[in-house]
Parts: sequence; C-alpha cells; structure tokens
Amino acid sequence: MNKLNHYSKDYVAIMLKCLIASFIILAICSKSSFLYPLNSWGDANVYYNIGRGMLHGKVPYRDLADQKGPIIFFIYALSLMFNEKTFFGVFFVELISATLFLYYSIKTLKLFCDVEKIESGIAFALATVTFSSRLFAGGGGPEELSLCIFSFLVYLGIRYWETGIFPNRVELLFLGIGAGLLFWTKFNLCIMYIIIFVFVLIHAIKRREVTRVGEAVLFIVIGTIIVTIPVLIYFAANDSLDILFRLYFYENVFMYGTGLGFLGNLRFALYMQIAKRNFPALAFLFVGFVWMLYSKKVRLFIFSIVTFVLTFILLNCGHPHAYTSMPVMVFAIFGFGPIVDVLARKHIVVKKRQVACIAVLFTLGAYVLCQNTNEMLVAKEDTVQYSFVREMDEGDIKDYSLLYFGPLDTGFYFAADYLPEWRAYVATNQGGTELTDLQYSYVNNKETDYIVTRMTLCDTEQYDQIIQGMTKNQIANVVSFDDFSYEVIKEGSIYDNGKKVAIRLYKIKS
Repeated sequence: MNKLNHYSKDYVAIMLKCLIASFIILAICSKSSFLYPLNSWGDANVYYNIGRGMLHGKVPYRDLADQKGPIIFFIYALSLMFNEKTFFGVFFVELISATLFLYYSIKTLKLFCDVEKIESGIAFALATVTFSSRLFAGGGGPEELSLCIFSFLVYLGIRYWETGIFPNRVELLFLGIGAGLLFWTKFNLCIMYIIIFVFVLIHAIKRREVTRVGEAVLFIVIGTIIVTIPVLIYFAANDSLDILFRLYFYENVFMYGTGLGFLGNLRFALYMQIAKRNFPALAFLFVGFVWMLYSKKVRLFIFSIVTFVLTFILLNCGHPHAYTSMPVMVFAIFGFGPIVDVLARKHIVVKKRQVACIAVLFTLGAYVLCQNTNEMLVAKEDTVQYSFVREMDEGDIKDYSLLYFGPLDTGFYFAADYLPEWRAYVATNQGGTELTDLQYSYVNNKETDYIVTRMTLCDTEQYDQIIQGMTKNQIANVVSFDDFSYEVIKEGSIYDNGKKVAIRLYKIKS
C-alpha cells in the first residue's frame, strides 16, 4: 500500500510540475491569456463567434458558417458560459490540454530513461519548443487542444510496443472518447490513431493477442459513440443534420483544397516548417530520432519515424497550414533522451536550483521565440480593434450593425461585443463561392452600418483609378461594387501570423 501511495504521489507531483510549466509558457505564448488584450487570431475568433452564437440559440453551419467540426464550437461554447467577454475560459481549456500533453510525454520518456528530479526542466523545455513554435499560431486551435489526446495515444502505443503492457479497459474507453473528439473536430486528425492501430495489430499478432485487439476496438468504438450521440442529438434537435454532413464531410472532402496537388501541398508544408521559430522544435525532433538509432532502440525508432512521417504526409496532403503539423510534436519528447543519458552516464545530479535556472531560461526563450509577444501587455485602448470600436460607439448610429468582409475576423466582433447576425459573418476557406457571394449581397443591399476589412472596397467607376500602380497581389485585394455606398472613416494595422497588415473601417454614407 505504501508503495502504491508513493507511486501516486510521484505522478501527482509530475502533473503539478507540468501544470506550472503550462501556465507560465501559455501565459506568454497564447493570446487567450490574461497578458493579452484579446485573441486576435482569425481561427480562434471563428470558434469564439460560433461558440458564443450557440449560447444565444444560433446553430453552427446553419446560422454561422464554417467547415471545422462541431466539437471545437462546443468547447468554445462551454468555455464562454461564465463570461462571454473574455478568452479566459479558452485559456483554461488550453491549460488542461497542455498539462496532460506534458504529463504523458514525460511518462513516455520514463519508459526508457530515469528523469526523476528533472521533470520540471523537461516540462518547461518541451512547452517552450512546442508553444513558441510557428506551429502554435495564436492559441486555442484544434491541433493544439488535441495534443493531450495524441500524447496519451502515443504513450499507450509505445508502452505496448516496447513492454507488452496492453491498455486496460478504462484507458481504451478514454482512447475512444479521444478518437470521437478528434473525429468531430477535424476528422483527418484521426490519421495517427489508424497508423498506431496497425502497429498494435502487428505486435498483437506476434504475441498471439489478436483477441485483445478485438476488445480494444469494441471499447474504442463505445468511447467514440459516447461523443457522437450528443453531437447528432444537438443537430437533429435543431433540424440541421443535413447541413452538418454537407459542410463538415462533403465540402471538406470534395471542395476544400489549395489546387497545388498532392506533391505541391507537401512541398508547401515542408516550406512552412523551415521557419526560424520552428528550429528548436525541429532540432528536438531530429535529435530524438538520432538518439533512438544511436542507443539502438530500433523498435522505438521504427514505431516513431513511421508514425511521424505518415502522419505528417497525410495531415498535409490536402490543405496545409503552419499549425497542421502540430500533432507530430508528440515525438519531440525524445529529444531529451541523450541529455538524460549523459546525466546518468556521468552520474551528474541536477539540483533544484539548476532546474529552476533551466525553467527561467526556457521561459525567456518562449518570450523571444513566440511570434505573439509583440501584442503582450498592450492596453486595449491602444489596439486597432478597440480603436475602431471607439469610432463606431462615438458615431451617430445607435445599435449599429457590423460586418467583417473577407477572411478572417481578427477580434473586431469580440472587441465590439457584437454577435454576428449574418451566416457569412466572415468569408472562410469553405469550398465554393457561397460565403463570398453572401458577403457581396450584404454590402450591395446596404444591410450593415459598418464594414471592417483588410481589402480596399470601391465603386466600379473608381476601380481603374485605384489599381493604377499596384502590384498583382495588391490588385487582388481591391473589390468593386456597382453601387458602393460606404466610405473609409478609419485605418490601422493588425498582426497576422507575425506580419503587419493594413485594415480599414467603412461606414455607410448618410
């Protein structure tokens, strides 16, 4: 009993260390944290607006359009239940996910190394290389929140592959719940499940334990059903099952792509990884794989490199973004392998003071590396979002309506405390021109009082004059209307993925 209590206390202590590291690093790197005036990442604002809309009776896809799975909207709705006017609830969800990600990553490393007394240093280092990388974006994205599921999956897979310990029924049930959450968030995130399942099946055949795989499938299916039933009930109750399946499945499969083709997408995905903010993450991944070979952990290397490569390819072969590759960061933990080996071989005992110094150094590293920190500790009134809102509030239109024209809202609805009233409240990457056409109709019909956009809007008669001297890329951002009834009243700039972009506020002419 005493041994069991000691075991439990040990892992509670590791969890606490992971929680502290997650809190500090996410406070620096995530725009959802209390150190930022708002989360200005476009994707997070899509989830925020739809999640908030759900609290006011709006239904995803039907009333507010997007192509992501419904679970991310449910998560945001739950996060906003106690306070719709902050991202603090989202930050709390990020904190839980990051803590579990670090915890199961350390448990995975403990299968091969003795990391006692340096867990805090590892937690801070892994959190820094993951959340300060270019893969992270602004905080609150599906890939980031899914890291805890992937680290749990990889831990159980490697544990069975290396030690023969098969997941118990509770672990299998949670694996199924994780699969369900991934499937109804972005179904291509289930790729890693499928790859690891093949490894488990191969190992089970070798060990003559195929019947256990059948049991595993049963419990994983049960876990997936536990997630699926509430999703289907919600959309069925709102008579929206058809639009759920059309937008989430059909359009994502057949109408959502870059036009670059399979190889073109992979080249673009690889190009996005070669960014200076990604170098620490890439270094840990590379060192980890080299360590596996050098220390003759061939089985681990085969499991990890195959899962890593196939996951990267299959996630990025459709429509890659910088954050698309974040799931493969679960393998960065092995970059600490050679460090731990050297400490053990030379009998070096790392003291608490030294671990604290490591934590401080990586915290400073997170601040330096993260692309978001230029927005940290900026007063709300000094942001362009609140500046535009102040202009609208002080105007002569009471209870004004607001439309963000084009992709993607960077926090203007949030700053204005305005719940979008149009289905195409932004134009997303959803297949076809449906949302763009809807946005054009709102402007042509003068349905909105104010427009916020990165584009230059004008009347058809002014178009030729405006585009004179512009580059091809600049011309692509000029949009003309037959009878444009709006005028620019304020201009500013925002940061989009670390780059400064001009933005304008239009008001309807009197």
